[in-house]
Amino acid sequence: MASSDAQVPPPSGYIGSLTPEESATLDKLRSWLVADYTGSALARPPISVVVEGVTITNGTVEDGGQLFRDSMVENFLAEVNDDRALLRFLRARRWVPEKAYESFIQAMAWRRSFGVLSLDDSWGCRPARPF
Repeated sequence: MASSDAQVPPPSGYIGSLTPEESATLDKLRSWLVADYTGSALARPPISVVVEGVTITNGTVEDGGQLFRDSMVENFLAEVNDDRALLRFLRARRWVPEKAYESFIQAMAWRRSFGVLSLDDSWGCRPARPF
């Protein structure tokens, strides 16, 4: 008879049970997003996303502005450094980092366009895990 105290291991693709390939893919996605934030050149294919008619290529908005260089920076860094958040995007896109990147950028741009990121400031809240 099984004990009720026995811990069930997390399913594959979650923190604590990543395969080496999944861990490498997570690191790759994070490095791309950090490169976009810092503006550093990183050898990777250019990834363009169109959000509400605005083209964002590798974190740079078509008008030359940086998507991540405004009030969303603190929230962005908290998300990028939260493995759970990035893993959600990777699992949703079947571990294809280019597709997970695209989805992440679309989500952050949507949050920015609807003012979701400023809610923390107006309510006096801070991310649970500041960078």
